[in-house]
Order: sequence, then C-alpha cells, then structure tokens
Amino acid sequence: MFPPKRTLSIWLLVFVCGLLVSGRLSAQIEQFSTPLGEKVRISLAPGWGLYSMNDLNKHYIDRFAKVAGIFEDNIDNGPTIYGEVSYVVTPNISASLGVNYLRGQLEEKSWENVVVEGEGTLAMRWERSLTTTALAPQLMVKYHFPLGDLDLFSGAGLAWCWGKSILKSDSRIPDLSTSFITEDRFKAQGAGLLGCIGMSHDLSDKFAIGTEIGYRHFVTGDLETEGGTPWVVEYNGTSHKIKLDFSGAFLLVTLSLRL
Repeated sequence: MFPPKRTLSIWLLVFVCGLLVSGRLSAQIEQFSTPLGEKVRISLAPGWGLYSMNDLNKHYIDRFAKVAGIFEDNIDNGPTIYGEVSYVVTPNISASLGVNYLRGQLEEKSWENVVVEGEGTLAMRWERSLTTTALAPQLMVKYHFPLGDLDLFSGAGLAWCWGKSILKSDSRIPDLSTSFITEDRFKAQGAGLLGCIGMSHDLSDKFAIGTEIGYRHFVTGDLETEGGTPWVVEYNGTSHKIKLDFSGAFLLVTLSLRL
C-alpha cells in the first residue's frame, strides 16, 4: 500500500486529469446536453468510507491495546452520512454547502477470573469500546455534464473537521453486583479537502437518485481532553501524540430534491 502522502498525491493527480479530460468531453457533448433544471437542490447521502487512522492504529492500538488484550482490530472504515444544499450558479456549475458525519468504532467483550478477598475466585465481565467521530462542514464546487435525465459531474471542496474520540471501559462482577466504569474523552479540529466524481439520474421533475465516489483528506490536530491534556501513548522510551485521520476513499448514494 502506498504511504498516505503518496496516496493523496495520486488521487489529486487523477482528479486533475479527470477535470482536463472532462473539459474536452464537455465541448464534444455540449450540443446534446440540456441545462440543469431548478436552482436549489437538497440532498441526503448515506455511504461508507475508508479511514487511515495512522496515529491511532499504529501508536495506540498496535503498540498498546493489542499487546494488552484490550482490542484485536484496527479502525480502518466506517459509515458516512452526508447532507447538502446546492445552488446552480451556471448551467454547468453548482456550489454546495454540506455536512459530513463520519464514525469508526471498536468494541470488545470478555470474561476473566479474579480473586476477591473473602469471596474467592469470581468471574469479571469486561466491555471496552473506542469510538471516533468527525463532524465536518464542507464547501464544494462541482462541474456538471447534463445529458437529458442523466447528470455526470466532478467536484472539489474544502472542509473543517471537529473530531472526537471516546475510550470507555466497563468491568462488572455480577456475583457482587459491582461495576467499575472509566471514560476518557478527547477532541481536536483540523482542515480537510476532498474530490469526487459521480452521476445522478432524474426520477421525476423534482427527485433524482445518484452515486458518487471520491477521496477525503480529513486530519485533525492532536487529541486533547476538555482540560487541554493531550492523549499521549508511550512505548520504547518515546512518547506519541494521537491525531484522528479519516482520510480515504468513499462511496455515497444520494437522493436529491429540486426546489
């Protein structure tokens, strides 16, 4: 697999080449195209995305959580919900303001025997979870190639990411009706960018359904608690701070309403 920076460069190169090719394609099909109908569109799009999570996977999960038996897997993908309002600026150009919600999660459950003074050996149940989320407003510009009921497009945009991470542990001894719960919350912000290509098909004068694929580069700063304490993982005599990295390819299925 390519390193993250090289992967991003490849995606950007492909996207730029796509814009150049699409420009020539637009000129060739202009005589067959029809302008985009209506000025305002509201869209809702569920989907799935790949997440890089380099710091979290490498420094916390691989070097600490897996070794300690806390988690067995990495966070490398998760669901996406995206909503936007777009405005048709020209017959071929639209601008949109939208919001992404991204989520990745690990959960682990296990039993182990513990010795309790005066009670002997009892069973303890562990439940552990690591949840990462990002709320990312974005501004995107798309270039369209409307062909009757079919609309082909490519686009690029900027985003701002508010990321959160919740690390929770719940241990219980059922025979004693006792529980021990710990929860650590961290947050961070950071800029992002993305590119996409896609298509939509008119179902009626008002509704359209479509799909789009693309690449996000969504990375936050260092995660910190509400009090400003950074999340630091130490091993082999070195300390490592943790960033959230939701970068990766994504796929969306969209339903749009024209106003």
